[in-house]
Amino acid sequence: MTGDNTAGWKAATVVAVIMGLILAGTVYYLMDRRNDNLREQLASDEAAPPTPTTGGATLATTSTTTQPPTTNTTRDDSGSDRDDPIGSADEELGDLFDDLLGDEGGGLLDDLLGGETGGLTGGLDPNIMQCLSPEAMDFGAEGDIPEGDAASKVEAIAQLVAQDRGISSDEDIDIEFATREEVARRVRQLTEEELAPDVIDYQNRLYRTLGAISADGDIKEIQIDALDAAVGGFYDTETGELVIGSEDIDPLGALIVAHEVQHAVADDALGLPDLELLAEEEGSDATMAALGLIEGDASLISQQFMMEHMSFEDIIAVTMESMSTQGALADIPHVVRRILEFPYLEGLGFVCNLTISGGWEAVDAAYADLPTTTAQVLFPERLADDEEAVDVPDPATPSGWTEVDRDTFGAAELMFFLEAPGDDTASALSEPLDRVSAWAGGEVAVWSRGDESAVAIRLADRGGTTPLCDTVTEFYGAAFPDAPSTDFAGGTTFTGDDQSAHVVCDGNTVTLGIAPDAETAEAIASG
Repeated sequence: MTGDNTAGWKAATVVAVIMGLILAGTVYYLMDRRNDNLREQLASDEAAPPTPTTGGATLATTSTTTQPPTTNTTRDDSGSDRDDPIGSADEELGDLFDDLLGDEGGGLLDDLLGGETGGLTGGLDPNIMQCLSPEAMDFGAEGDIPEGDAASKVEAIAQLVAQDRGISSDEDIDIEFATREEVARRVRQLTEEELAPDVIDYQNRLYRTLGAISADGDIKEIQIDALDAAVGGFYDTETGELVIGSEDIDPLGALIVAHEVQHAVADDALGLPDLELLAEEEGSDATMAALGLIEGDASLISQQFMMEHMSFEDIIAVTMESMSTQGALADIPHVVRRILEFPYLEGLGFVCNLTISGGWEAVDAAYADLPTTTAQVLFPERLADDEEAVDVPDPATPSGWTEVDRDTFGAAELMFFLEAPGDDTASALSEPLDRVSAWAGGEVAVWSRGDESAVAIRLADRGGTTPLCDTVTEFYGAAFPDAPSTDFAGGTTFTGDDQSAHVVCDGNTVTLGIAPDAETAEAIASG
């Protein structure tokens, strides 16, 4: 198997952008909690009996809660004017964002908290908030990173991470600081060295045939563009090289240091898996699952580090710097972007659930007994139950075609396609995560005949709310809406101008065959 979807960023920490997605929900939670505290104080003040003074006037009882310096006026139920500390808290945060980012800060705050776009916080796993323990945040605290040179700050951060994570390394941590541009250049170089031509050919044919990239899209350039936009630092497991995209330890640099330090410590104390060997022996789905553990571990501990040891102002600064770069990924095809995000976002939720059920010891144990499928990352109970992937029958090579490669096709990758059929999120199928809970195993094969491509995806259905037969059929129809469809007993045929597809549903097995002509597509799906 050479079709490793993780090639190109397995050594890179794309923290500058990905962390913004997590931090958005964290900051929203913090401000919501701050407003809740103010509401409770306001209710307490209104319910408290008046306290007489020497002049016969009354004063409200006081509180140690710090009140915002300014207030807004609102109307209560009786129609009288009163001060609104809730609105002033939001106004105070908006002022803080403006101070950090200029006049655009308030607009970015609107996007963060909802605004006209609905914000970035709607789908955040509530367990993540439990793991990040934002209730420990002390508004106005100065943070625990001491003043000093870069070396002393790195040492302090490493000690705090080791203290929080419960593992440490006897090896000296050698960190190189560079500009973001230099880090991106070096990651580009590593990526170009890792992406073999046969892997690029396989991925181009697969993603073009499934409608995930355009007919002339090139996966190598897309991956490199994504890394140029997102990379904040990297740890190379082969050389032990740890490079941070920050020339000094500013707030974002501190977060990246905490993240990368955890990689280095885990490599020494627990042993990071050989991802290239894993991809070769087990396939890309097992590799992506292992990455979910590795990056989820570093993401959770670095987020906890930030919440517990950095000031609120620094957290806002990190969030806004991360979010301000997200536009750079806007043109990256959805499936490629989600493959990039998965180890950090879904991986964070996976590791969070491990710590809830068994503490950091459960995470340490997972390094010795890796998750083997992305379904175990998405649905952690499957890891606890040792539920492995079902081995589906290998799709047969059609007559006259040459196999390019075959690989595993996991629940996560299926979910990414359902989120944006034809690379259009507006065409997303309903409840993609719920749909892929029916995944029990899967394989994909790609064949070539000159410049022409053919693809087979074969999946095992474990049962769920929506049968995989329906999901696969709906996906292809949404990805290629102009292709007429014809139902038959046990499946559906789609006939398009440039390619045709055949979906066959046989018991618990679903096969999607795609080829330039309907006869070949049918032969693939039925073989």
